[in-house]
Amino acid sequence: MWHRILAEIVTASTLAVGRAIGKAFREEYTETAQAWKNIQHQTRREAAEDAETKSASVKAGITIAEAAQILNLQEPYSKETVENNYEYLFNVNAKEQGGSKYIQAKVLNARERLLEDLQNKTRTIDK
Repeated sequence: MWHRILAEIVTASTLAVGRAIGKAFREEYTETAQAWKNIQHQTRREAAEDAETKSASVKAGITIAEAAQILNLQEPYSKETVENNYEYLFNVNAKEQGGSKYIQAKVLNARERLLEDLQNKTRTIDK
């Protein structure tokens, strides 16, 4: 007789523990799935923001650091300093003065890249 009671107690407690463990796993799975969705959403948003910056580098074929180095600039730089350095370097490397069209093209790309970077910074500040 006591065996039967003991078996019922063990069975009931096993079922209760099993249900509790199952519920805990389901809750953990739901929370993990929601966290993963949040991470993916955040990653997509960051990727979209990075895509703007990367696409500018791809379009110009030059990074901001390279552009600043070509125009002999250091951060923080302004539109005026970019334009002044651009005009000087572009004129110095003119074909008439024995310069190179290749270097002029590099100087032009550097100017465009830095001006685009300045525009992106002002857009970010305005938001």
